Amino acid sequence: MGDHPAMGNNAEQSVPKNLTPELLSTGVGTIITTIESYGWLILILTLILFYLYHKYKPTYKQWREKQELLKEEEQSKKNPELFYDRQLKMEQARQRLQEKVVADYAAKKERENELAELKRQKKIEEWEKHKEGRGYHSKSAIKPSTEPSADAKTLKPKKKSDYRPEFNPLAGGGGGTSGYRPSRRMNSGGG
Repeated sequence: MGDHPAMGNNAEQSVPKNLTPELLSTGVGTIITTIESYGWLILILTLILFYLYHKYKPTYKQWREKQELLKEEEQSKKNPELFYDRQLKMEQARQRLQEKVVADYAAKKERENELAELKRQKKIEEWEKHKEGRGYHSKSAIKPSTEPSADAKTLKPKKKSDYRPEFNPLAGGGGGTSGYRPSRRMNSGGG
C-alpha cells in the first residue's frame, strides 16, 4: 500500500544469498572425482598400509624403546647424579612392593594358622566326645526331623515299589520267560 518501487528493489538487494564458497565446492568435486577414478587403488593401498602397520608395529616399538634407552644412557653419562637419583627411586619402589608382598604373605599365613588351630580344636573336641561314648564325629549336624516319627510308621505301611532297578527293557533278558534266540546262520558250502 505505501510501498514504493524503489524501496522494494532495495529490499531484494539487502537479502544476502547463502553461497557455497568456490574453494569448498571445487575441493569436494575434486575428491569425488578422484575416488570415482582411483577408488579401488586407494582401497588396496589402504589395506596394504594397514597390514604393514600391524606387522611392523612391535618392531617399531622395540626400536623406539632402544632409542630412548640410548638417550637415557647418554644423559646419565653427562649427569651421573640424575642417573643415581633415578636408580634410588626405582630401588625404593621395589622395596615398597616387596614389603607389601611380605605383609600380604604374613596375613595369609596368620589366617591359615587360625584355621588350622580351629580344625585342631574341633578334632580334640571330637576325640573327647568319643572317649565319653557320645560318638567320634559330631552327630549334631544330622537333624532329627529327617527321621519319621513312630506314629507315622504305624499309620502307613510301606508299599513295595514296582520299580525294578535291574530291569531294562532295551537290554533284553531281565528274567523274562521269552526264550527266543535267532538261529545260527549256516553257510551252504556250494560256491
